[in-house]
Amino acid sequence: MSDFGNHRSKDRSGQLALRGRAAALVLAALAMALPAVAADAPVRVLARDVACTADAAETAAGGARLDLYGPAAPGGPPRPVVLFVHGGGWRNGDKAHVWAKPAAFVAHGCLFASAGYRLAAPATPRDQGADVAAAVAWLRDHAREHGGDGNSIFLVGHSAGAHLAALVGTDERLLGHHGLAPADLGGVVLLDGAGYDMPRQMAAARLPRMKELYRDAFGDDPEAQRDASPITHVAPGKRYPPFLIFHVGQRLDSRQQSEALAERLRTAGGAATTVHEPDKNHLTLNRELGTAGDGPTAKVLAFLDECRASRAAAGH
Repeated sequence: MSDFGNHRSKDRSGQLALRGRAAALVLAALAMALPAVAADAPVRVLARDVACTADAAETAAGGARLDLYGPAAPGGPPRPVVLFVHGGGWRNGDKAHVWAKPAAFVAHGCLFASAGYRLAAPATPRDQGADVAAAVAWLRDHAREHGGDGNSIFLVGHSAGAHLAALVGTDERLLGHHGLAPADLGGVVLLDGAGYDMPRQMAAARLPRMKELYRDAFGDDPEAQRDASPITHVAPGKRYPPFLIFHVGQRLDSRQQSEALAERLRTAGGAATTVHEPDKNHLTLNRELGTAGDGPTAKVLAFLDECRASRAAAGH
């Protein structure tokens, strides 16, 4: 099994593991099945600003839209799809802010999509999670038209986008609205989020501007804050996709929130790994993902490969 980093949380039965020769053969077969694309291969936009919902009001408010990237030369077997969810404090950001990610994931044999979601009030984080779930559903239904595999979708989220990706990956109501479940996702990658347990995060926030940011997005109702917290929705007896959860530098709140979510997932029987990146900060982890020689990029790509091999070995 690939090493995701020097720091790895202790796991239990849910930890991803590729055991035995059969799984190794599956991994090799998957690697050969992925289209070969050079690291500097050109990437083209397959679809731009696609509305993922038929709700005109939601679309007009900027919700549930995506951009889709793929290889300049189409062909080959269907590609897994990576759906990126940008950050920005739940009120800012843009799905166009992808930097080197499209080229890196396309070079690895994937399609790459970037989701837009409603930012302006009165949209809540739950509304934003619904937008991300709608983007997943659109990809499930339409990825094959663009050379993708709608049954192999991975979420990658940064900052507030990590919170939304985690919410979609844990709260079964969001994907359930589209006839899907969290376990239908191939895996979830979280990049330095700190919003997995919002009542705890809001209580711990010291800076006035951070308290204001959280209150603006999540309001003052503790029950609404809990319902918008991914950790609330993790419980035994439910099935979840594998999680790879990054935290950076000396950021204590991100470490505590990441480890708490991972532990809750493992206790519930899921698979979750935390990775500490001491030489990254909140911005560089995101902006450098996909660049040549980037350590977190290698760990994310290895995670995608292992998740696909594990699902193939299990007959999914």
